[in-house]
Formats: sequence, C-alpha cells, structure tokens
Amino acid sequence: MNTVRQKATLIVLAFLFNLVYPSYAQWSGSSTTTGDISRNGGVGLAGLPASSSRTLYSSPRFVLSSSGYATDGVTRWQSWSLESESTSVWGAGDMVFSSNTDGVGYIERFRIASDGSVGIGTSTPGAKLTVKGDVHAEEVRVDLTVPGPDYVFEEDYDLPTLENIESYIRQNKHLPGVPSAMEMEENGIDLGAMDMLLLKKVEELTLYLMQQNELIGDLKYQNERLEERVTFLESK
Repeated sequence: MNTVRQKATLIVLAFLFNLVYPSYAQWSGSSTTTGDISRNGGVGLAGLPASSSRTLYSSPRFVLSSSGYATDGVTRWQSWSLESESTSVWGAGDMVFSSNTDGVGYIERFRIASDGSVGIGTSTPGAKLTVKGDVHAEEVRVDLTVPGPDYVFEEDYDLPTLENIESYIRQNKHLPGVPSAMEMEENGIDLGAMDMLLLKKVEELTLYLMQQNELIGDLKYQNERLEERVTFLESK
C-alpha cells in the first residue's frame, strides 16, 4: 500500500514539476531562415551562431517604419534605420542612421564613427562633429585657443606703419597676417582664431585713427595760428 502511495506521489510531483518548469528545446527552422534564438538567450542573425552572451552578430539593422495612402491611392512608406557598419577587420564599426522614403532605398543621414566622431551629410567625419551643409543655430560659443589681442594697446606694441601696410597690400593683395582667399578656400577658417585676428585688425585700425586724429588736431592748431598771422598782417 505504501509503495502504491509513493508511486502516486511521485507521479503527482512529476506532473506538477512539468507545469512549473515546462521543458523546451531550441527552435529549428527551415534552411532559408535568417536567424534563430538559442535556448541560452543568444540571438543569431544572417546564419551566424547564437552567442551565450546574448549579443547580436553580423550587422543588424533596426527599422522603424510607417505608411499611409497618398491622394493617388498608392501606399507611401517612410522609415528610419539604425545599423552597425563594420569599418575594420578588428571589429571597429560605425553606427549609421538612414532614412527611406517611398521605398527608394536607404540614404545615410548621419553616423557616429567608431572613434566617437559624428558626421552629418558625410560618412567620413574629420572632427568630433563634421557637418556637410548649412548649420542654423541661435547662439554659438567658441572656446579660444589663441589669446585676445589686447596686447595691441600696450606701449611696446610694434604697430606697422601705413606705408608698410600699403606696400604689402600692393604686393600680396591681402592684409598682412590674414590668410589669402585661396588659403581660406583650400583650408577653411578657424572661427575662434579668425575672430581674434579680425579684432586685432580693428584695434590696429583704432590706433591709426587715433594717430590721424592727433595729426589733424596739430594741423588745425597750425592753421589757426597761420590765420591769425594773416589777419594781423592784413590789418597793418
């Protein structure tokens, strides 16, 4: 009797165990499947093996799509995709954001390169942020890498003469110290450095105006003295 009860108890326990811990096996799809889910939680894409670390293999693309009917009754699709793009045999890759309208194919809009650089309108950012196109901003703040040109107003500053500047301009067709138009077209400009350079030129121009104002004052004084002499001589 005890044996029968023990067997019955074991059968009940086994049944309850299967309810609480149902058994499962790895899914095995057809040979045309592009991915599988492993029992260890890993995900395999494009036929690559599933990883026990639950990572995605290959270059996955995540797509967010929406559709609607236009006035001509044709379905129009708009979608964004985020994908990893390998750039090195050592595994370095970029994150690429692309858009697709009306199913004409994905067009890259911006990317985050493997070194952290961001490119907008370009797939090869050459700086932390590279934008190929217009930038519209309410305010731009630039950290200076060159000193402000207040040294122009120091007593020992060697201010070039206007004659030397005129000679330089006639020969080079641009101000001394300022990149030529060709140099700016080839290399672009550093906004911070260029702003300080232009401020330096404005401060030098202010010194020239001060010199001219002093000279005008002296000439005015001399002219007044000459007028007094002429008036005195005419009165005799």
